[in-house]
Amino acid sequence: MIHDRELVISASDFKAQCLDIMSRLAAHTLTRVTVTKRGKPVAVMGPPPKDVVEEAPGGYPAWWGCMRDAPPLVPTDFDWKGWTMPEPDAVPGLSDPFH
Repeated sequence: MIHDRELVISASDFKAQCLDIMSRLAAHTLTRVTVTKRGKPVAVMGPPPKDVVEEAPGGYPAWWGCMRDAPPLVPTDFDWKGWTMPEPDAVPGLSDPFH
């Protein structure tokens, strides 16, 4: 049941219409959704703040690419295939932790 951009819906109906309802919340066509189970409210949802919904160029979310100019987390010359755990016998003084 919809009352002036507020929706009260049963959990089973919400499950069937979840993606549509979330799209309507994101578009701010709904201001509040109350999900009920056996007639009692179990969850209340609202739209995100307007600044969260803003999109960057290309239709991506505003936070998309926020790590673009950050330094790499792993050195660029790191040899992913060359690194292995040394065998306990191969390194003097290294004991096998599993024996």
